[in-house]
Amino acid sequence: MTGAFGTVTIDGKVWNQVALRPVTPISKFKIAWDLVFYFDQDGNVYDENWDFSSGEKAKNTLIDKIYYISYGRRSDPLYFKIGALDRVDLGYGILVNGYSNAVQYPSVRNVGLDISVKNKLGSAQGFINDFKQNIGLVGARFRLPKLIPIPVAVSIVVDRNQFLGLKDMDNDGIPDLVDHFPDNDNYWLDSDGDGMADNHASEFDRDGDGLPDVYDIDVIHNFWDALGAAVGQDFSNEVYYDSLPDQEASLLPEPLNVKTTPDHIGALAIDFGYPIVAQDNMLISVYTQAAQMLGTTVHPGTGKQMDLGMGLVPLGISSNFGPATFNLEYRIIPKGQFEFSYWNRSYDLERATFVTKNDSTSVMTKESKLGRYGKQKGFYAHLGMKIGSLLRAG
Repeated sequence: MTGAFGTVTIDGKVWNQVALRPVTPISKFKIAWDLVFYFDQDGNVYDENWDFSSGEKAKNTLIDKIYYISYGRRSDPLYFKIGALDRVDLGYGILVNGYSNAVQYPSVRNVGLDISVKNKLGSAQGFINDFKQNIGLVGARFRLPKLIPIPVAVSIVVDRNQFLGLKDMDNDGIPDLVDHFPDNDNYWLDSDGDGMADNHASEFDRDGDGLPDVYDIDVIHNFWDALGAAVGQDFSNEVYYDSLPDQEASLLPEPLNVKTTPDHIGALAIDFGYPIVAQDNMLISVYTQAAQMLGTTVHPGTGKQMDLGMGLVPLGISSNFGPATFNLEYRIIPKGQFEFSYWNRSYDLERATFVTKNDSTSVMTKESKLGRYGKQKGFYAHLGMKIGSLLRAG
């Protein structure tokens, strides 16, 4: 069981927080619970996240407290974990190394899948970042020694839409930062800032200049009648009662819709690995790996579009000594536009972000930043230590 404590602010009030994450084993299954308790300075308990007032609310409360459900061990013929994924690796990590879909938990609750299957033909491992995104990020690695009599594995990773990393509470495709109605999936734009959406049936003057934006004379009459009723004045005898609609409505541009304008990125990798020492508490392997990223980026100086690049590890050494791990690699990026371990722990934070420059707001993906990387080569080393389930250092 793991735990944490601290303070949080809820509705303007400071609460002390105690979080526990116990694991309940049921045969080969494990259920990890996320139990959070809030206490104020007087010892009162914040109970709005513990609602058992009805059967439906009790069910939702229990489901909300599940951190993940897993089956088996990674070394078993079948292993899977559904829910929060604290760490996902593919192979020797040239593409996926330490990815987590829970870095924004609990404000963002992703339901992902990490699965591995082993049989006589070989092994396969795969992961999905979040089913609620209709499988936005997916990766897999295949090793088939019976079909290919050399220790080779192939990996593929695809993020079908990097914009899905932008927060969208109402799931209308418009990110909250540019959505004027982030809690209503029917409306998203309010050009004149009057609180009524541009696409609302009763919004006759979208730019707020006093001239109706419709072309039906009856609708124009209704507009002036409604305005007259609101201000206590009869406009039916005025010249503009039969006026033409606004010919030059000045509206805000339509915001980004991530559902209709996706931006994808992918990568392919191959690796060869061979164990030279294999004992109960010691494993030392040598390996080589290569990866090609699929997509485009932008040169930060010229703004020129460039294809993504390749990364190579001609020689690497991986070792496990009980709870300790050590990796040493010689890395090469022949042409630039590549990042080793691109899908890492911070990926969900870097996947897509809003950037404001010269009073203009735009979306910047992690892919678009790869243009800053040029040719590189050199050694990389990593030492890690795992102390039970409480601490991982590196």
